[in-house]
Amino acid sequence: MSEELKAMALKYNKSGLSVIPLHQENKIPLISKWERYGTTRSTEQEVKSWWNADSYRNIGIACGPANGKFLFVVDQDIAKDGSERKGDISGCPPTLSQTTGSGGKQLFYWAHAGYEVRNGKPRPLVDIRGLGGQVVVPPSIHPNGNKYSWDMGEFNLDDIQEFPLAELETFLGKQNEEKLPINEVIGGLPVGEGLRHMGMAQVAGHYLRTAKTPEQIELARLAVYEWDRSVNKSPEPLAERRKEIDSVFNGILKSEIRKRGKESGMQIDLSQIKLWSIADILTHDFGEQEWVVESLIPKQGMTAFSGNPGDFKTWITIHVAISISRGVAVFGKFPTTQAGVLVIDEEDHLRVLKKRLKLLGATETDNIHYLSQNGIKMDDDKTRDAILDIIKEKNIKLLILDSLVRVHSGDENDAKSMAEVFSSLQKIISAGASVLFTHHHRKQQGLGTNNLGQSMRGSSDILAVVDCHMMVEKKKDEPDRLIIRQPKLRQAEALQPFEIKVAKGELGPSGFEYVGGYDEKKKKAEEVADVVIMLLKDGMKSRSEIQEILLEEEFGKTAIDDGIKLAEGDGKIERVPSKELTREENKRKAYYRLPGGLQGVAIDLEHLPASHTHIGKEKQEDEWAGL
Repeated sequence: MSEELKAMALKYNKSGLSVIPLHQENKIPLISKWERYGTTRSTEQEVKSWWNADSYRNIGIACGPANGKFLFVVDQDIAKDGSERKGDISGCPPTLSQTTGSGGKQLFYWAHAGYEVRNGKPRPLVDIRGLGGQVVVPPSIHPNGNKYSWDMGEFNLDDIQEFPLAELETFLGKQNEEKLPINEVIGGLPVGEGLRHMGMAQVAGHYLRTAKTPEQIELARLAVYEWDRSVNKSPEPLAERRKEIDSVFNGILKSEIRKRGKESGMQIDLSQIKLWSIADILTHDFGEQEWVVESLIPKQGMTAFSGNPGDFKTWITIHVAISISRGVAVFGKFPTTQAGVLVIDEEDHLRVLKKRLKLLGATETDNIHYLSQNGIKMDDDKTRDAILDIIKEKNIKLLILDSLVRVHSGDENDAKSMAEVFSSLQKIISAGASVLFTHHHRKQQGLGTNNLGQSMRGSSDILAVVDCHMMVEKKKDEPDRLIIRQPKLRQAEALQPFEIKVAKGELGPSGFEYVGGYDEKKKKAEEVADVVIMLLKDGMKSRSEIQEILLEEEFGKTAIDDGIKLAEGDGKIERVPSKELTREENKRKAYYRLPGGLQGVAIDLEHLPASHTHIGKEKQEDEWAGL
């Protein structure tokens, strides 16, 4: 089936259509910013690359002028109330059509030269797919398992140079002329309620496109009033419809402001800027800092939770979600604000998630919602807006992304790509939710771990943009103990490192419990002691030589001195008596070696201390196979 889809996708592309790949389960495009393919046709090489993966992909066609003519589709839907009612598409001229997987019809048209068609809903159960829209085409499979099919049966795409579509004049469209006749009636179908709204939007857009002053904006508004008088067949007076017209007009005005901002590189509405004086800031009551999880996840903030594979990141986020859903303390220590949680997990199958949820004690009444393996990309505007709708509908206050690398299509090492991702996430925060995402650590290049803030993989902009950064690490030689560090917290003083205990059931973790503070200084000394022992396997070295090597590896001088002292106190290294040193060596003051003649053994670089793990792959791994 995959090969058949790839072959058909290439044929559609060759015939002039702009092809895009779609997720089979929800018809969402699998590429970010796919709307551009409505105006620029996808290339043969792009199509080959999209269908080169093993995963199943439906074929989508982007509507718009991508092939020189403007493609749009009239989409007849079926009522979902069991009545089998279908949208009324009477009056639409005959053209190439298909039967969709749900049993409706889709009529394909070329727009008349000079016309532009936008998405709209002219009648109940009838949608228009124009610029910014896309449709699924045969031999794709509907989420319900039915196959899309052309009503004219199978036809040979190799024999046609251009799709045999009817050319429909002024259907939901506007002529691209210098002046649009104000009394132009949109044709194609009778002017219904939805179509009249689209007409308002088209006329408003035409006049606002060149408006630059408040006076010109108001003239555009009057033009829409006049247009509505000319086409409205209701006896209802204009005064009673003005609120409705103003609502449509103001929406188009905001869209035009955003569009001009993007074209000029400015994405803010200057009319909304507030200039703050120092006095304003000092005297303004901003209220107390609010938290989703006290001291860990700030309200309406962005939190990164990073670690190595196998460090329980996903398990902990599930624990956090359950705790917030119930309004109980995270790790039994940090109070929460009870709220709904949405988790986007692009790494694990729902079967795996079910096991983990049950092990951690989740119940059917927990206010947690999941999106799992849907190919969601948060840098795609349409996908983000769909997530926003869910957040508003379910009153979600925390969005968890597991993991960041799976939910965007950019390059995590590219600052511009990541800026687009975080710009999209900022809209989630503006809607009233907080964001928590898991992320992986970069492969460690040296032996030291001083620069915790730079531990996360990818562009430094990731660290710069977050409000809070938490790190998790398995405690050396105690796999059921985890260390949580907080290198960054904007809203308050960062917490000192602390330990949590992994409560184990028969099949895996059953919870997490706060143990207490973690002695970072002692940990550093232990790390240094381990490294010094390795260095001395190659022969004795002076204190100054050891310091020189470890300072390059980002260990601090105090930590180095503490580490040498610890190793010596534990009897793992010994100071070389001065009588065994040459005159020149004695000038270096102190030499160290391994006791019992163990020096001279080569360093085994394959077995570094447990604290110096390397990331071998992105996928989360756990101590318990299959979970």
